[in-house]
Amino acid sequence: MRYVLLVIWFCIAFFSTDLLAESQNKVNTIIYLSKGKISCYNVLTKTTDKSLLNNETVEKFILSPTKRYLAYEKVIKYYDFYYEIDNKDEKPTKIALSSVVIYDLSDHKKIAEVFPKENELLNIVKWADDNIILYRSGDELSVSGWFTLDTTGVIKDLRDYELSTTQRSIVYSRDRSTMLSIDNSNNLHMIDLQSMKDTQVYSSANNLLDFNMSFDKKYIVMLEVVDNQRLTIDKVTLLSLADSKQTEIYNAKAVAKNDPCISISPDGSVISIELNDSVMILLNTVTKEKSRIKGYGVCWIDNNTFVYKKKSDLYIYNIKNKSEKLFHKNAKKAASFN
Repeated sequence: MRYVLLVIWFCIAFFSTDLLAESQNKVNTIIYLSKGKISCYNVLTKTTDKSLLNNETVEKFILSPTKRYLAYEKVIKYYDFYYEIDNKDEKPTKIALSSVVIYDLSDHKKIAEVFPKENELLNIVKWADDNIILYRSGDELSVSGWFTLDTTGVIKDLRDYELSTTQRSIVYSRDRSTMLSIDNSNNLHMIDLQSMKDTQVYSSANNLLDFNMSFDKKYIVMLEVVDNQRLTIDKVTLLSLADSKQTEIYNAKAVAKNDPCISISPDGSVISIELNDSVMILLNTVTKEKSRIKGYGVCWIDNNTFVYKKKSDLYIYNIKNKSEKLFHKNAKKAASFN
């Protein structure tokens, strides 16, 4: 893990002040995918820009941890696939044959791309660090290989022993001055990217699934799964960085998770826990109020509102009056530059 962190630090050291300013200019922007096209919506001006990526058709996208890069699956073509050949009533599934692309949002240009081989499907998985995207290859039914593509175009074929390290999470503070990273022993580290000081802020004997930081860098929230032999429990802990105080704010019987995710409002007052693709839990750290809403994929706009997905549409939720309104129909995903 020490080697991985050194590589990340080396890359961050080359970030210019212009890049940080560019990233800060986007903090009020929501990027979303609808009908194969990427759009950017400015929350303050209420305007939409659809010119990103020159109208390319996109199947999936992921913003890098510092929000400088956009990795996406660029659709080459769609084709029909039948999972049950002998089932005459089965409707075909549309499969996207795509290349994997890294786009520099600062310089507004495509900087790396890998194309599929014959009869091969490529799918992005997550960012291994800010300039390396993890992707997989395979066919319609199975995965055959794991690879990384970096911002210089270098492709690396991963072996199984490397995969667990590469899939570890990285979180940056809103001002991109601080990085959170977990090592292979479930220790959470906070790295000051100016001084390169590495501080271990949390150690877990459990499975630490996800973590995040408030905008003001005062709080870190963590989602763990605790196995106490008789019952598996989901536990959420709030860590105050000012006094290192740890507060357990959620403890309940564990549920099956596809891609568990935890996020925190800009001021640290509300935490969202996404346990699966249909429900999330909102926890108010001040009033201790807990509520459930249907949906997932939280993108915070401000302390009281966030964008999220429910079924096939995007909604905006207001925490104060517990109301939702439609943001965009038939959208696959949204992400925030916050």
